[in-house]
Amino acid sequence: MVEYNSTDNVKAGLPLGGIGAGKVEINNKGKMVNLTIFNNWNKPLQIVRGFHVFIIPEDMEGFFVETQPSVLHMQDRGCELHYYGSYPFLRLVPYNRPQIEVTAFTALIPGKIEDSSLPAFGIRVRTNERKVVKVAISLPNLIGTSIRGRFNKEVDGGVMFLTENTSSIDPSYGDMTLITDKPLKIIPQNSINVDVNTTIKGGHSKIDFEDGNIWRRIERGDEIESIKGSARGMWDDFGGIVVADLKEGEAKFVVSWYFNNPWIYYPYRHFYATRFRNSLDVGEYFLKNFDEFYDNSKQFCKGDDSLPEWLIDSMCNSAYILSSSTWLDDKGRFSIFESPENFPVLGTIGGLTYEAGSLPVLLDFPELEKAFLTVLANAIDDSGYVPHDLGLFSLDAPLDGTTSPPRWKDLNPSFILLVYRYYKLTNDREFLEKIYPTLKAVLLWEVSRDRDGDGLPELEGTGDTSFDVTYIEGTDSYTSTLFLASLYAYREILNILKIEPSDYVDKLIERAEKSLSTMYNGKYFLAWKGLPDVGDALFLGQIIGLWWSITTGLPIFPEREKVISILNNICKVNGAASHICTPNLVSSDGKVISLSPQTEGSWPRLVMSLAPLAIEYEMDCLLEAVQKEWNTIVKDGMVWNQPSRINARTGVPDIYLDHYIGSPALWSVALFMKLNGNVKSTRNT
Repeated sequence: MVEYNSTDNVKAGLPLGGIGAGKVEINNKGKMVNLTIFNNWNKPLQIVRGFHVFIIPEDMEGFFVETQPSVLHMQDRGCELHYYGSYPFLRLVPYNRPQIEVTAFTALIPGKIEDSSLPAFGIRVRTNERKVVKVAISLPNLIGTSIRGRFNKEVDGGVMFLTENTSSIDPSYGDMTLITDKPLKIIPQNSINVDVNTTIKGGHSKIDFEDGNIWRRIERGDEIESIKGSARGMWDDFGGIVVADLKEGEAKFVVSWYFNNPWIYYPYRHFYATRFRNSLDVGEYFLKNFDEFYDNSKQFCKGDDSLPEWLIDSMCNSAYILSSSTWLDDKGRFSIFESPENFPVLGTIGGLTYEAGSLPVLLDFPELEKAFLTVLANAIDDSGYVPHDLGLFSLDAPLDGTTSPPRWKDLNPSFILLVYRYYKLTNDREFLEKIYPTLKAVLLWEVSRDRDGDGLPELEGTGDTSFDVTYIEGTDSYTSTLFLASLYAYREILNILKIEPSDYVDKLIERAEKSLSTMYNGKYFLAWKGLPDVGDALFLGQIIGLWWSITTGLPIFPEREKVISILNNICKVNGAASHICTPNLVSSDGKVISLSPQTEGSWPRLVMSLAPLAIEYEMDCLLEAVQKEWNTIVKDGMVWNQPSRINARTGVPDIYLDHYIGSPALWSVALFMKLNGNVKSTRNT
């Protein structure tokens, strides 16, 4: 479990919300931030006024479970917090206050996609102190782009947030609900704002403070009359408050939402809309199954005694992109943003993007992996070329690549391996048979990229792989090892289906192995043969083929002694080149090579992919490199918004690509262990 306190600089809170439903974050200061529930993945609502958790003891002043509440004359009623995160759970524990725990969680239940895609999260408030008797939670009305027409109404157990306006084009048209299992008092509609007179006399704007009178009246137990009518002006920021009984030591709340209008940035409808009519339906369903969801979501990321605790923490939390970055439409089509805010294309493959990002999906919701592969297969053109992604804010407008033309050389092998991996885990022969003609075209396209007949595809010096800002012309060890692994996978598929003999592929493998052997310099594979000349620099990308082989049970190339030599040199060269991270390209004397931002920094997802290799080959130094990368991510508050790359010299992350799709790369450990059974203990690291 990752631990912060409320003074730490945490870039993003742990996200809450089911697969494809958008997300809400509650950060380490107890604030609700960065909402994308309105189909606004690229432009989150950064801060929510009017969200509070207020604890009411019997013999002392009430307090907010947050730091520095902006509630007029109650700014001193906040508290410092411990913040614990283990996705999909977060826990807030106040310092120096009556013993209270506020736990928020997303329902993520392996094998149950219907319950794991709910637009909702649960909040459990617990105390073992008898003198803590009540808890109140408030939410603002955020429905509709315009304030005008917003209103709240009381429902069984809570408040529903609505608008009188109707729209088929407003992405924030819909509704939200806040309900509890033990309601003592429901205040459907109150004003969040301090009155205009007081505000402008004090030289303030309405966003500086919220009204504190309502909280003092709740604290005293006063009767409170709800405001009537709908919002008419811009000072009509309405909230709703639900007070629950804590005398038995626990209260449960659910926050749910329902926003199902297609628009330019989400031109579809939601999977959750196939089961529910509105947020009240969702909230009541979640509350009815609260305990079951809570307990079963603990199974989403199970620890393993053979693994060190930090590795389990990293693995569990790296799956955060399921809440922050996924789409699941009403047709059951699934995908993941490469970077929802700054590069919002869906389903990017190559360079351990979707291949790493979908690992928890593959393991816990394989039907979604099948759905994605089906959509991607349908996007492959007649030549057999696999696109870079499914489209910008789209599942239907595939793009060839960020630098295309020319077309990239690592996408087709990645697709073949994704299909094989899916089969390896599911034994879905019917799917394999159906997709085989496409796979054949994909392979033949890639083989045609071998211009000189040496058995390996050549790069054209135009950023034509996932290392797309790095000039490489010739044959590189990243693409070559990936291609060889895809040939192994294709041969396995032929043997499974028995559709045609494997002689042709056997010859391709023989030629590829022979040529790749010439790139081995006695210690590791050369970065590339061609331009620019980087001498004997060690390229971390060369592990990609080995990673695929280890995690899916394919043949391993080269032989074991050479693999161990490669990995040992990665520890000595790349692993020792920076105290911050493990950079992608390092000279044999330990100098980081600044050929491009991609070579002078690390790809955290690529470094994390060393973990199953460390376990297979019992190499503690590789796990130390993984732990170093993880420690940098934790220290810099990036656990739930991991970057695409980290600069090896400055430690400054490449925030350009936020919430990066490859974050869950460490789940390859879980895949490796599932397919290989128990492994030796690595707890000595």
